Amino acid sequence: MKLSKILFEGVLYHVAKKRNLRSIERNGLRVMVPRDMEGEEAGVYLFRSREDAEEALMNWLGDRFDEDEELVLIKVDDRYVDEVSSDAAGYEVISKKDIPKEGIVGYEVI
Repeated sequence: MKLSKILFEGVLYHVAKKRNLRSIERNGLRVMVPRDMEGEEAGVYLFRSREDAEEALMNWLGDRFDEDEELVLIKVDDRYVDEVSSDAAGYEVISKKDIPKEGIVGYEVI
């Protein structure tokens, strides 16, 4: 059994702009440094729970998006998250590898 299966219970969550959804469905999630986080670690930033993602959006993460921007909460199968950063905060997971489209198991507009 994978360590991620034990820690994350099968699903992780990623917040994205809805306008990027088509590209994500085609290409998966790519490792990158968010534009407003220059100097930070490159990765795919994921939350351990839906509640953690919602709380982040109500606080610091919400400030990174325009007020009228439509967002999606993307559900990621943790079996596609192989290499995880040890620098991540307790509520997030940073995948150091791209997550292929097969690893995306659903999404919802939030």
